[in-house]
Amino acid sequence: LRDVSSRNRNPGAYGNVAISTVQSKYYGSSAYFDGRGDDLSIAGIGTIGSASDFGLPGAFTVELWVYFNSLSSSQAFVGHWDDTNKGWLFQYIESDGGNIRFYGGNNGTLADPIVFTWTGEAISTWYHLAVSRKGDTLYCFVNGSLLGTDTLSTTTNNLSTNAPLNVGYNPTGGGQQYCNGYLQDLRIYKGIAKYTANFTPPER
Repeated sequence: LRDVSSRNRNPGAYGNVAISTVQSKYYGSSAYFDGRGDDLSIAGIGTIGSASDFGLPGAFTVELWVYFNSLSSSQAFVGHWDDTNKGWLFQYIESDGGNIRFYGGNNGTLADPIVFTWTGEAISTWYHLAVSRKGDTLYCFVNGSLLGTDTLSTTTNNLSTNAPLNVGYNPTGGGQQYCNGYLQDLRIYKGIAKYTANFTPPER
């Protein structure tokens, strides 16, 4: 399990998270999370309120492939988040029929969670999920189709904290949330709003 970007920030693995060849979108393998205590974590080096390693103060894109084994509970995909100083969190919420939420804030102030209603999601299917911000607009996509937009101000939401980056796990927020399934090809772009209109999801 490694960071293949030039930053080479390889994650620590906790619980039973591991490379699996059971499911993959491509490459023949993916990261497996069993929904019970699995986590990938990378410590940041920035300070609170700064544009830290994983802070997203301006334009950004977060994208990944996910394959659910279960949709009966809320699950975190990736986040740079703590309840005190905030940051950002990208997750699936099973209530209300299922939706995607993006939480953001900074310096102890929480923006309202941005909710994108998602219908038709199913287990045993690969989905490409993406969120991006251009200016003060947040975009959310499923399989390249725009699910919705909302406002996420760059002035009041620099999305930075001193928490680590957690993959497949949300350690805070009134109940731990673990991914139950497979994740692949997680990408975080700082300074780039890669998607602002419908697109064809990337392949190999």
